[in-house]
Amino acid sequence: KILGDSVHHRNSWALYYTHWDGSEWSEPAPLPMTDSDNEADCAVTLAYGPDGEATAVWLHDADGDFNTGEDTELRCAVWDGSNWSNPLVLTDNVEKERSPFVTYDMNGNVLLVWASNDSTIDKIYFSQKDASGSWSIPTVVTETNQFLESPIIKVDNRGIAMCIWRGYKGYDGDLFYSMKDLRDPESQWTEPACLTDDSLTDWLQALAIDTDNNALYV
Repeated sequence: KILGDSVHHRNSWALYYTHWDGSEWSEPAPLPMTDSDNEADCAVTLAYGPDGEATAVWLHDADGDFNTGEDTELRCAVWDGSNWSNPLVLTDNVEKERSPFVTYDMNGNVLLVWASNDSTIDKIYFSQKDASGSWSIPTVVTETNQFLESPIIKVDNRGIAMCIWRGYKGYDGDLFYSMKDLRDPESQWTEPACLTDDSLTDWLQALAIDTDNNALYV
């Protein structure tokens, strides 16, 4: 369990974690290198893998001011059951990263999606970490000149991934999805499909996939 907290100053945000050992929670403590003054670490996403390893991914803002989003990057750390690794920097660019979401597949590969903006185009990116610990070069799931947010990724037991997000087909916000066969290195993300082409404000979505590979989208 990871807790976001604001300490010292409004622009000094730290990430704290606590671990349940089967009978009690540990005393909350900061993740390594996330409790520096005048920096901000927030928007954390956390997932456990099949072998007991866990990965946390979050936004790190170098000056603690999210109005200067060009210095907001993705960082990650790995929990080995007892300790956290030091953070690894996943992005280093002038785009404005936001809304990371991390999960594992059945083979222990880490799958990550996030939203980004380069001042003119919004994108959903995808990257994965294989068993060797190497992260793939980020690829674009979708891009548009309209706002994109809150991507979620899940993978079924065949190795087919589904990414969902909130975008805009009109003015009220709609929900979209795309799929990719992770078994095929040449596979591309499918053309985005809109699930909610209506006049309602659609948001705060959730996605789950059962053992029969059926997807449930709420």
